[in-house]
Amino acid sequence: MSRWMYAFWVMLCALVPAVAGRAFAENFTPVVREASFAEAGVVILDANVGDVHVMPMEQGDKLRLVITPHKQEDATAAPNWIREFAVNGSQAKIALEMPKHGNHDFDVTLYVPKRSDLRLNLEVGDLTIEGVTGNTDAEVGVGDLHMTVPDAHAYRAVAMSVRIGDVDAKAFGLEPSGFLGKSVERQFHAGSYRLKLHTGIGDVSCIAGGA
Repeated sequence: MSRWMYAFWVMLCALVPAVAGRAFAENFTPVVREASFAEAGVVILDANVGDVHVMPMEQGDKLRLVITPHKQEDATAAPNWIREFAVNGSQAKIALEMPKHGNHDFDVTLYVPKRSDLRLNLEVGDLTIEGVTGNTDAEVGVGDLHMTVPDAHAYRAVAMSVRIGDVDAKAFGLEPSGFLGKSVERQFHAGSYRLKLHTGIGDVSCIAGGA
């Protein structure tokens, strides 16, 4: 066997189990909580750790929480991570407590109406908000906070800050100030909503685009 063929065989043997393992892991049934929810309602989310995505629902009158485990132990334990899921039609309060220690693999996605007010707090992890318009107050203790707004002109007041990290506010044509603790704050003449994004240690960014 030539050196090239041997190298290819070694790479293939290493790759196939990884791909097969990931494909198998994705077969675990997600944990889903869903309720009717009014457009322009208030969504409050508190989570301790993990990567959390907030996205718009295709149907505008529902709210859906999806935890997708990629390991058997997480699939078994995930339903107990939902400490609170209280939805009264125009206000939702969700509390999640995921495991802080050990080797875990899961995704958390919260689907909300495109027009929603968000109050989000994540202690450790990455928080991503896409395609949702409304008053937004989001904070991450340690990790990155990224937001994509459909229309940057919809916001009247913008405040973005980090204690240690970087701020990208180009969606609003703003440049942050500061050295370790960067921040930017601006009031606009147009727009209806308020935006406040903060991270203790990590990066904060907001870009325009998407629907």
